[in-house]
Amino acid sequence: GILVVPLIGPHIGWPTTVIIIAACAVVQAAVALLYRELPVSKEDLKHDMAFAAVVKNMLRKKVWWLSIIYAMFFMGSIGIGRAITGFLMTDLGWGKDPDLLAVFGSSNLLHYLATTAGALLVAPFLAKHKNNIKFFILISVLFWLFILPWFLVGTSVENIVWVYVAQFTYGIGRGMMIVLVYSVVMRVCPKTLEGFMFATLTSAMNIGLTAITPNTIAFFTERIGLAPSIFSTIPYTIIGLIALHFILRDLKKADQAVQASQPVLSDN
Repeated sequence: GILVVPLIGPHIGWPTTVIIIAACAVVQAAVALLYRELPVSKEDLKHDMAFAAVVKNMLRKKVWWLSIIYAMFFMGSIGIGRAITGFLMTDLGWGKDPDLLAVFGSSNLLHYLATTAGALLVAPFLAKHKNNIKFFILISVLFWLFILPWFLVGTSVENIVWVYVAQFTYGIGRGMMIVLVYSVVMRVCPKTLEGFMFATLTSAMNIGLTAITPNTIAFFTERIGLAPSIFSTIPYTIIGLIALHFILRDLKKADQAVQASQPVLSDN
């Protein structure tokens, strides 16, 4: 889709292109209806999965509110993609050139392939370091180092090669950070009402991705340019890491409690 839409849009018209995208979304929704839910009894709904009781219990926990802060700001800090799209399409004029639109599509395809690679790269280390704040800090630093190539894009429409490089390195970093965010969010959500709580935290992520970060970057771009303004969201990463420090401390205690409750197997 990322590769095809910029290629067909200028030729068949954007209204038709949007209709095609909508049709694909309908198919996607229809496939989702084929998933089967686990069996739930009336007793489950009255006790372990009682909506009001579970929500009330979660709202009493500080880790829940810290998780909202973490999801909103840590995930939000990596949401520079919308600002980059606006910069390329408007400031560099790519939106008016069909050939550059094709370049935009292919560079985005490369970006998402790199995102997948970044996620696969960090995943094997996460099981061992899931409660280690230093690991999360290390990945966060690497992410911001991977953003540096955007300084080489500058303000010239001719720096197409550096756009590919910057999209690739940003994708690697983005993939690693996404894995960190979701690994924590899934551990925080109670199993008895996991779907609702997970949706709440992903909504907090979207506030950071679509509102906080783009508006912050837009504010600074008008004053200092795109590349420097991207780094104005570093404080959001720091806020997320501070919240994460206390979240991981709570999750570590929960893991230790589970281990202590498990019976010790005898060698005999």
